[in-house]
Amino acid sequence: MTTTELHDSELGCKDYWDKAYVKELVNFQNNDEDYGEVWFGEHTERKIVDWMTENIPNMGTSIADLGTGNGHLLSELAEEGFHNLTGIDYSASSIELARAVNKGSPCITFLCRDLLQPCTGPERGQFDICIDKGTYDAISLSPTSATDRQAYKTSVLTLLSTSSSSRFVLSSVNW
Repeated sequence: MTTTELHDSELGCKDYWDKAYVKELVNFQNNDEDYGEVWFGEHTERKIVDWMTENIPNMGTSIADLGTGNGHLLSELAEEGFHNLTGIDYSASSIELARAVNKGSPCITFLCRDLLQPCTGPERGQFDICIDKGTYDAISLSPTSATDRQAYKTSVLTLLSTSSSSRFVLSSVNW
């Protein structure tokens, strides 16, 4: 099977996201109702949350949001009763924003980790569900997308538990 490469974009570069989340953090600090962009929109996010509540009966299931951004998806899952939630992002400013937006939510933790690098930490095999809402799309827009996509897939497989019920939930506009 051949894969058509997408055109490079600034959306595929870490520097873009670092700058974007610094701006969103400043905006949130000035107005705590402005939690920033909900990637793919709140409608898509709601569809993911609805799917999770309909298909995952155990609210203690360990869930990772890969490329968490502002952590809004995790906040929505927490409101539905899920309580073992982790947001992972390679942008330190994203993690700072997500922690600020979700301050006071004890069921959500955040990790600053580059999913394009080998996973060697304690999070290996720790998640029953990994959710991707646009991260694979952004990776696919990097100048080194073919290599980066493979590294990302390896990281996802490393993060997922070996349980037969583990799941990878991917929302994409490009694939």
